[in-house]
Amino acid sequence: NQEVENEVEKEIIEEEKTPTQPADVIFAEIGKQLRTQRELISLTIDEVERHTKLRTAFVKALEEGSFEKLPSPVQTRGMLQNYATFLDLDADKILLRFADALQARRREKYAETPREKIQTQVNASIPLFRTFIAGDLVFGLVMIALLVTLAIWGVGRVVSLQEEQELEPTVIPFVDVFEQPSSTPTVELTFAAVDDPSIATVAGGGGATTLLAPSPEVNANVVVNLFALERVYVRVSVDGEIVFEGRMAPRETQVFQAENQVVVLTGDGSALRVTYNGTDLGLMGGAGEVVNRVYLITGVATPTATVPPTATNTPLVTSTPTPTFTITPSVTPTVSQ
Repeated sequence: NQEVENEVEKEIIEEEKTPTQPADVIFAEIGKQLRTQRELISLTIDEVERHTKLRTAFVKALEEGSFEKLPSPVQTRGMLQNYATFLDLDADKILLRFADALQARRREKYAETPREKIQTQVNASIPLFRTFIAGDLVFGLVMIALLVTLAIWGVGRVVSLQEEQELEPTVIPFVDVFEQPSSTPTVELTFAAVDDPSIATVAGGGGATTLLAPSPEVNANVVVNLFALERVYVRVSVDGEIVFEGRMAPRETQVFQAENQVVVLTGDGSALRVTYNGTDLGLMGGAGEVVNRVYLITGVATPTATVPPTATNTPLVTSTPTPTFTITPSVTPTVSQ
């Protein structure tokens, strides 16, 4: 038993022993052994090809030790085993030598580098700033900055949308009476005092802030200052001539001067604030109310349109036909003989 164990240990040591010969030397040794055995039994390469089905080029590469000309290590191992078996050689021993050659080639290709050299190269390739800042930390900081930027942009966008909605409230629709055809109505002026509380008082006034536009110092008899609280349609006539017709933007101010009168027509009385000759009259009317006012030297008037009477068409006189008299012939008697 002791002898058997010693033999097994020797075999293991021999198997684990690293080959010291170069790979090319081992390949040449295997090829020489194959060629010597073939010549010993007096066989040509063509006869070997005919019996083993191995191509002539592969047989020559095996015998020359040029294993790099063969397709792959796996196919080379199969061809080497078939050829060694055909030549009645120890195929296992030849395959072990082939394995030693492969191991030697691998060792030559991937030569071990000293540990100190590897450590020195790694330290030299590491940038200086990476010793202080890790890549994960930089990525995290960039993501946090991006999220904060998106949050600030979103809040600013929401605030701007809210401000736009406050500046442009929904206008109550009303009937456009400005484009209706009119047949020159007769205007009846009803005068009202300037101190009328229904005109000068602002609705809902408890804590509302009074917005007054400065009245310019002019020598005109009638000065009307219009201040738009929101977008509203306005048509203004000065001394019988239309000088403004369109929509006023929120917080827009228009000043009109006249010698005799200023006529203001608006589609929403609650959206227009009037200052007449330096006196704040407040809003022209209620929400969605169509208001038409005349500002004169003597005061403020509200025109009332009356439809003029329509003319009655008189029937045309038809001519009466006169009778005609027809003369009838008379019969004259004749005397017979």
